[in-house]
Amino acid sequence: MQLTAVRRAPGQLINETFALYDPAGRLTPVLAADLAAWDFFFGFALLFAATIFRGDKLQSAVRVGLFAGGILCLAGVAGPASGNLRFQYPAIAGYAFVFPAICLLLVLVFMRDKNEVSTVSGSDQVSL
Repeated sequence: MQLTAVRRAPGQLINETFALYDPAGRLTPVLAADLAAWDFFFGFALLFAATIFRGDKLQSAVRVGLFAGGILCLAGVAGPASGNLRFQYPAIAGYAFVFPAICLLLVLVFMRDKNEVSTVSGSDQVSL
């Protein structure tokens, strides 16, 4: 969206709107909202999702991975809070590497659960 909007819009206003840093070197509201979404809210979402998975080894691996990704994302809040965005690197590891790996494990969990539900529902009919 940024490249299209910047190329089509004349003037410096659009460039200033979509800039990541202001002339003084501070974060702009656009980047602050992005970091809040990925670091803070996504981190808590992963932590809350981790509490759902209990059971066998596969679900335990998903739980540990979601918990680790959430902690990494929340650790990334230190970057914008301190003004040193190098402290934001753990969050990038959390949502760019840990979360996609956990999504692959989630595919296995849901495929296995789907197969278990289809075999159980085919043999046990529940009437209300």
